[in-house]
Amino acid sequence: MLTKKNKWITLFIGCLILINCTPSKDSTPNIVFFIVDDLGWMDVSFRDSTFYETPNIDDLSSRSMNFSQAYASHPRCEPSRYSIITGMYPARVKLPGKVKGLTYNDYFLTNFFKASGYKTIFIGKWHLSLNGVYPEHAGFDINIAGGDAGAPKSYFYPYNYVKSGSGKNKPPFINNIPKTIKGKYLTDQLTEISVDMIKKYSNEPFFLLMSHYGVHTPLESKQSYLNEFDQKKNQKQVIDSINNIKFSAWSGEEKLIRNNPSYAGMIKSIDQSLGKIIEALKVTKQFDNTIIVFTSDHGGLSNRGNKRALATSNYPLRAGKGHLYEGGIRIPHFVFWKDKINNSWTDYQIIGMDHLLSLIDLINLVPHHDLLNIDGRSYADILLGKDLEHPDRPLFWHSPIPRSKSTGDRASSAIRKGNYKLIHFYEDHLFELYDISTDIEEKINLVNHEPKIASEMKDHLQNWKESIKAYHR
Repeated sequence: MLTKKNKWITLFIGCLILINCTPSKDSTPNIVFFIVDDLGWMDVSFRDSTFYETPNIDDLSSRSMNFSQAYASHPRCEPSRYSIITGMYPARVKLPGKVKGLTYNDYFLTNFFKASGYKTIFIGKWHLSLNGVYPEHAGFDINIAGGDAGAPKSYFYPYNYVKSGSGKNKPPFINNIPKTIKGKYLTDQLTEISVDMIKKYSNEPFFLLMSHYGVHTPLESKQSYLNEFDQKKNQKQVIDSINNIKFSAWSGEEKLIRNNPSYAGMIKSIDQSLGKIIEALKVTKQFDNTIIVFTSDHGGLSNRGNKRALATSNYPLRAGKGHLYEGGIRIPHFVFWKDKINNSWTDYQIIGMDHLLSLIDLINLVPHHDLLNIDGRSYADILLGKDLEHPDRPLFWHSPIPRSKSTGDRASSAIRKGNYKLIHFYEDHLFELYDISTDIEEKINLVNHEPKIASEMKDHLQNWKESIKAYHR
């Protein structure tokens, strides 16, 4: 049964089709939404990472609007991706908690692109289909590799099995992907498919959501890159293994140095993927009229509660994947559109549920974005250099299913408003308040020093949780 929201969006989409508002290729930009899995805020070399190498990402970033305070809607994959597709806080639907993935009662912002004449293409990680909702049910004409899996068993074909062909080879698997040669690298195959799609649909506007499985675990690089970064690691005299890991009662063991050769090799493959997609756009003379969004679904894997291999360090941000500290939710994010979006930096705060709504607004698919009864807010005006519409909007997070033995996190909720951020570890009856503008490392807890601010933010956070009936285990 359709919800009231879904009925509204279905009616709106039907109206778009009836009035034949299919855009012309000459006037309508293509869109490439390039999302990397688990990529941390410091995992790009334009962030002064000296170990990782991302020349293609850096070059596009230098011609884009960069958001220094872009956030994921949740510090884990599934809730974050739900938020991107729907424009909703995942906590509003008890995700994580009682809900797993998308349902047919959700509405999907991707429907707007399809109804407006875009060829809609999904390639890569979906991880939202435990209720049977796949990309083809959520506004995409084409779905390649988007299924149940949150990660491959191996990045070398066949991807559904570990490299030895044995071990824990149980569902969910990567499906809807063409057979290829044994040992093919997954990131490379997804890139080649994306390039083929760009060339195939060069005569009509397309929306391509390129959703890489990399750089999620397992940490597997192509051998030549692994050798390259092994050598680079050995040449770096500043590495001190004694200071590589620190322990915190609130975040487990945390990696402090970016020096994992396998992870560096995986990032290099992602960087080359973006480079090849840009090259294909240029060859087909579409680059100048293509909007490219580069983003991540949450922070890098830097913490553990056991002895799992750690991928990266988010330092100077605190903690990483799974945590509501900055390292778990702040992400690299920039948007390119030649001659339309200036190359610049902004500290305007955005969150994952804003992205697709902003694109819809940017290309005028919907007259007024506030017609949508969703949590996201458009930042199209920011991209176009116009006045801020929501400068003081608070951002919220709720993470009720911690993984203390995996990533070392605890049940928590958080609010960011202006310069201040409050985290509530509610099962531990602990509040932490930070001024992010002066304490990006979240070292100095101001709860007792700023009691008025702390009290106001506590009330605001609690009111929000009550309004959405937040799940608590």
